[in-house]
Amino acid sequence: MPQQPGHGDRHDTGQRRQAPAAPAEPLTGPAADAATRRACVLRARRRMLGTLVALTLGAFVIALAHLAAAWVVAPPAVLLGFFLLLLREAARTDAERAHRQAQAATVAQAQDRVRFERQEMRPERPDPAEYEAGEDQATPGVAQAGPAAEITYQAQIIDISARVNDQLYDQYTDAAERAVGD
Repeated sequence: MPQQPGHGDRHDTGQRRQAPAAPAEPLTGPAADAATRRACVLRARRRMLGTLVALTLGAFVIALAHLAAAWVVAPPAVLLGFFLLLLREAARTDAERAHRQAQAATVAQAQDRVRFERQEMRPERPDPAEYEAGEDQATPGVAQAGPAAEITYQAQIIDISARVNDQLYDQYTDAAERAVGD
């Protein structure tokens, strides 16, 4: 009797893979731009890695077939090695950035929770109709102070009429007499 895939296979773990859960709400705005940009960067990295692997394998095959000298393998192999190092550092950077973003999200959630708890602990504001006219609503029973004192600003006036006949230097009047760079 033929076995159906997923039922008693040698490699079957008994658990079926679940489809990844869809995000609660679609990404919009800067988050969508960042996700699109990240997807483009990852595609470019994969494309470059595939190109370098193909180039290195091609050079290796040509060298094995004695169609070219053995040193022909060195340049693409060196490029591939350095690109792998670059990918390793990029992966570390991406992981650090994701960790920082997760920490920032955790801190923001904690701040929101604290802000919500503080709002819950605040006493309710009394009804404004309960106050008598002329009393401060923040402190019942205390009459408001009179109108605030007027603030007047004064500017210092500087008399420059005595300097009308001063000789001013105009840097552009003697431009014809100057050499370049003077």
